[in-house]
Amino acid sequence: MQTNVGTFDLGTFSNSSKTFSDPFYGNSNKTTPVRWKVQSLKSNNWVDIISFNQSSTRRNGEPVIGADGYVELSYGLVIPEKYRDIFVFAESYSSTSWLPEESVNGYAYFISANSNDIGTYYIWIDDRYEQFTPTYAWQLEDETITRITNFVTDLTNPPSYKSTTDSSTMYREFDYTNGIRVVVDTMNKVDATFDLIELSPRLSVNLSDKTANYNITKMASDLGVTGLPVSQLLASTGSVSLFDFDDAFQSNNTNSIIKDYISRHIQFKFYEVVVDIDGYDYYVPIKTMYSEGFPSIDNSTKRVDLTLRDFYFYFESIMAPQILSTNTSLSSAVSLLLDSIGFSNYSFKRVDGEKDLIIPFFFIQA
Repeated sequence: MQTNVGTFDLGTFSNSSKTFSDPFYGNSNKTTPVRWKVQSLKSNNWVDIISFNQSSTRRNGEPVIGADGYVELSYGLVIPEKYRDIFVFAESYSSTSWLPEESVNGYAYFISANSNDIGTYYIWIDDRYEQFTPTYAWQLEDETITRITNFVTDLTNPPSYKSTTDSSTMYREFDYTNGIRVVVDTMNKVDATFDLIELSPRLSVNLSDKTANYNITKMASDLGVTGLPVSQLLASTGSVSLFDFDDAFQSNNTNSIIKDYISRHIQFKFYEVVVDIDGYDYYVPIKTMYSEGFPSIDNSTKRVDLTLRDFYFYFESIMAPQILSTNTSLSSAVSLLLDSIGFSNYSFKRVDGEKDLIIPFFFIQA
């Protein structure tokens, strides 16, 4: 959402009558909601899935809505706060008799007698097991991937249980919805409008167990033209091969929850995982890519090959709007182009003392 504030305080400003602080910096200047909620459409009824008020913060005490206006929610297991820092999912069993007599501190075992049972988690703490009944709900998520980030892990037989209220089937890793909307009650500033840039529901899947190999080529510059990796914008390419043992990528597999989406531009995020650094796993991002065209499927070997391309394909498919402006800085020109196509996840980094180039007449022909 639009916040109308930045991350840097430019100091004090003055006019003919007074001196005042930077009006485009700080929480008090945000044009963002204070009391608001997100609703999901189910059976033609709007249901609250999460709500926020003036007391809501992130776990680290930071505001729910930062200067970038990005808020991410996820559905899945709600880990009790006392276990969040040490929680590691170890295994699922049908009976407590399968539990190891001793385990590693923080290792959690899910016990469920059948697919209708909501089950119980047993987590090893010091020298004994503690247990809790799982709760599945929408929750505020951090953009950084961690070992407890909620992902879908089974695309053809997703784990489920029966609701105790109406005996309906509830899924543990995702939530079906027919629509989603934001309802705003109170804004942070008087007479401010709520400016929504993008509302994007997504199905996030962990494909680590399916990935046979992948290849990514990062393009910095065309070395045949210049030896410097500057002044050019070139697409990075790649590929990924999956062992599709459950036929999740088969469009005719009625059990697959992604059968209707495999021909679209699927986003792939690659991470290098550094495990157990003082008890913490670090997920180092490598590259974000998008599938290009239909996947190549070999039914005999269950192999699925996808050609990948970075987000540059989006710029190739969008026509730039007709623009004419004078005395436009280079960064403003780039911002105008990116904003016009709804691309907001960017920032400018400059060396101290560097001046922005000024374009006398910035014109784009329709």
